[in-house]
Amino acid sequence: MQKARYEIVLPLNKNDGTTQPIELIHRTMDELVNTFGGVTRQAASEGIWKFENTTYRDSNNVLAVDVEDTEDTVSFMKILKEVLEQRFEQTAIYITRHPIEVL
Repeated sequence: MQKARYEIVLPLNKNDGTTQPIELIHRTMDELVNTFGGVTRQAASEGIWKFENTTYRDSNNVLAVDVEDTEDTVSFMKILKEVLEQRFEQTAIYITRHPIEVL
């Protein structure tokens, strides 16, 4: 069976600049461990992007989950995206899927 890595970008700050409670990231990690058996929290990253002539700077954590690539997993991640958008009070949470080969 093909495996995939899902990377979930979680903001360290709210849109108003205040810090997100770390418990939100821990809660998300616990849910991923309970569902898939493991998760990796990667080092903080910074993103810079432009929208309508305004430059934004984001501080994020990226959670990585290596799983069997099934339709059930895709469905779970789509639902999780909606949950995380509410949990982190964001317009969008970025989740990507990458095919991987474990040696």
